[in-house]
This record gives sequence, C-alpha cells and structure tokens, in this order.
Amino acid sequence: MRYPRQHDYDLIVRRFQELGTQTAVARDLGMQQSTVSRILLSQGIRIGKGGRPPIHPLPMDEVISRYLSGESTMQLAEAFDVDSEVIRRRLRTKGIARRRVGGPNGERNSQWKGGKAPTMHYYRRQSYEVAAICLGRPLPQGWVLHHVDEDPRNNDPSNLVVFHGQGDHAAFHQLLLRLQRTGQPIDAIPLALANGAQLLPAPPRPIVFEPGTGQPDPLETAA
Repeated sequence: MRYPRQHDYDLIVRRFQELGTQTAVARDLGMQQSTVSRILLSQGIRIGKGGRPPIHPLPMDEVISRYLSGESTMQLAEAFDVDSEVIRRRLRTKGIARRRVGGPNGERNSQWKGGKAPTMHYYRRQSYEVAAICLGRPLPQGWVLHHVDEDPRNNDPSNLVVFHGQGDHAAFHQLLLRLQRTGQPIDAIPLALANGAQLLPAPPRPIVFEPGTGQPDPLETAA
C-alpha cells in the first residue's frame, strides 16, 4: 500500500534504524505510531514484536534488482543467508510480481500433454459454425443438425444433415431405432433425406481441420 508523500520516508527509516523502535520514532517526530508502522512496512521493513527491528534486514534495492535480472528467490535466499520465504514476502511487500516458473506455456513446454479435451458444448457450437459456413448464413431458427454417424464430435460437412424442425428429427430417430433393432443394414443418409432431412451445401472454401484431432475448425479456413 502506498501513502501520500506528506512524510519524509527516508528520515523515518533512518530514525528507526537509529532508535530501534517505532514508538521512539513516533515520539521523536511527533507522529502516530500506526503511521510510522505503515510507512516502515511500505518500505519493506517488517516490524517484530514489541517494535523491535526486523530479524532479517535486507538491502531491498539490491534484492529487487537481482530478482528482476533473473535470480530466483532460492538463489537470493542463499546469497543473503535467509529463508526463501523471507525474500518472497519482502518482494511482495514492495509490489514486485512473482515470476512464472516452469518454462514456456502450452505446446512450447516440454511437459505439454495436449491440454484439456474439448467439451460437448464446444463440438455443438462448432457444428453450427460449420453449418453457417456451408449455408452462407446462420442456421435458421428451429432447424436441427443431425450427425449421420451419430458422433457429435465429427462435424465434417459430409457428416451433417439438416432437419427443418425438431419433430421431423425426433421421428427420424424413432424410425432409425426401429430399423436398427431388426439388424438390417441401414444407409443413414438416404433414410434421413427420405424423411425430411436436407444435405448441407458444399462449403465455399475448404474447412481446415485442427491438427491431431481430425475435427474441423471453422474459425480457421483456407484462403
């Protein structure tokens, strides 16, 4: 926390080092003890019990400079003979953000394991984006996309047909289920077309598939 520079911070720190307690500094300079304590804390000086000077006085300007130059809190702790937690807390008190450790993020990191798997919501949104690319406009309200192979993750245009209403879509699923129970082979696309479905037009440009997933990414299409 920063306070208005209505007090001489350097003088307060110097008098604290000379007198040894915040109470003595407050009495000497005619200030409230709480004000002295806050200013000392803002300068990275932690007050021990009873107003004693901090156990580990550190040259914070040097600590900050070395930390920002790339030294770790462990290296600084060894250099100044303190615990690394002391270094970390003093840096935080001075408003120095902690550096990220562990190397680069994402695929550049040697420990990258592919990230989080896409959710069904992701694939559903993707299917509507693919349909919009093929139709040249958003899917009209009430129209329903059906995946021919029943895999909602396969949003290739050739695997999608459109029903103009949920009623036709539900009726088709009931018919498909009855035929599947008989064990006879089923050609799903002609069956869907015969029961109210419509093929998606070919996309005006190829849809690029995400590397390694086999799934189309409509947000990145070939020029």
